[in-house]
Amino acid sequence: MIGSDVLGENRKKAKYILEKLERFKILKNVKEVRQRGMISAIELKGYRPEERVWTKGISIWTKKWEF
Repeated sequence: MIGSDVLGENRKKAKYILEKLERFKILKNVKEVRQRGMISAIELKGYRPEERVWTKGISIWTKKWEF
């Protein structure tokens, strides 16, 4: 059956993603690149909390829904 090795294919894709993420490690504002399976994260450094885009997005979202 074609594609029946789901876990094996997943491992190949995770390896490919990690290989592509390696290029970010040389950037001066990248603190860490990490991965667990298919989940990856790039942690940035050198930004004050108010400069982080996600905090602005959360602030806008919470105001809209009045949390």
